[in-house]
Amino acid sequence: MQVKIYGKDVELTPEVKSYAENKIGGLDRFLKNILEVHVDLIKTTQHHKQGDIYKASANIHIPGSKIYADFSAETVLASIDGLVDQLQGEIKKTKGKKGTKQMKGLRKLKNLMTSFLSRKKDSVEDEDTYEG
Repeated sequence: MQVKIYGKDVELTPEVKSYAENKIGGLDRFLKNILEVHVDLIKTTQHHKQGDIYKASANIHIPGSKIYADFSAETVLASIDGLVDQLQGEIKKTKGKKGTKQMKGLRKLKNLMTSFLSRKKDSVEDEDTYEG
């Protein structure tokens, strides 16, 4: 997994980079086929809040789809922590959808096979009872 960290109006110190890489790297426990992660750290201000607000957002690229999450907090490290929690929830939701689709397809296949086998069984029984 490749982690790319970008900053806008935020000084990306080695401490912040390593903290983000360690936290984001822990997502391998939840999803094994992560190709790449883009993390954006942005310093923003909002008119109704005083002081600096840091926003962390991430895009996870996996085969077939992307996962996005973002989180805002008063410190960079807190925004990274919140981002990881958001990403874990999104990953679990994505995995749940994938499993549901697989089960739906398997159910359809089972119904198709049982109806086919029951028709074949009925036709064999009809041939056995025919005395013509």
